[in-house]
Amino acid sequence: MRMLRTFRVGTEGGLLPLNSAVAWLDGWNTATCSRGCGHTPPAVRCRCGFYGYWNPAGVTAHPAGRHLMAVVAAHGELEVGSCGARAQRARVEAIWLGPRVDEQLAQAVGRRYPTARVYRDRGQMLGDFPVPRMAGVPVPRLGETGLGRLRSGLWLFAALVALLGAVPSYLGTGIPAGRTLWLTVLALAVVNLAGAMALRSWSLASAGLIPLVWLITAVSMTPFEGALYRCFLLALAACIAVAWRWRELPGRCREARGL
Repeated sequence: MRMLRTFRVGTEGGLLPLNSAVAWLDGWNTATCSRGCGHTPPAVRCRCGFYGYWNPAGVTAHPAGRHLMAVVAAHGELEVGSCGARAQRARVEAIWLGPRVDEQLAQAVGRRYPTARVYRDRGQMLGDFPVPRMAGVPVPRLGETGLGRLRSGLWLFAALVALLGAVPSYLGTGIPAGRTLWLTVLALAVVNLAGAMALRSWSLASAGLIPLVWLITAVSMTPFEGALYRCFLLALAACIAVAWRWRELPGRCREARGL
């Protein structure tokens, strides 16, 4: 069974999972439970196993998926879900590297995984290594393009909420129309946060949570306290965004040693 997934690219060309510093090996990889439970992945009520998606939209929901997408072959027991599956064993069959991956790093990836084919054209890779649709699994309501537009819309709304929050609260909540606008934007901020969590985008969820906290807590502050508080939230949001993007850039992460 073929599936799609993404990796972080290490400084030496290793393919690292998003939440691990241990690179995959060339050929078959066997999953183990990192919690030390002693069972064979994928176990029920546990998160162990190798993850993969049926559709490219699931991969590109992660920032790393816009730089690297891999076709992996899964073997052994599977736990099937609506978006993908967890597998017991997996190996990399093909790797697409985006333009942010320079040629030197791409060659390092090719040397580390000689049995996998490396592509620069994602469409050609998916044509040569098609991922069949799993029987009984529904087609995603939003494809890759639709999810991209939704992400852009949620980011735009988060920015608009931040602009509204920059206006002192006492100027808007003192009149009925201002209170109605404030409550409406507050409700939409909750929708923004829920949509970000549905997309499993933690950076976007943070961008939705910060304006939400901004609007709720700034009402009872003096203008000076509110200004300091907003500066703190802006700095926090900037740190989250920079750290998230930097972590997913190809060639920025180091592999674990001695494992």
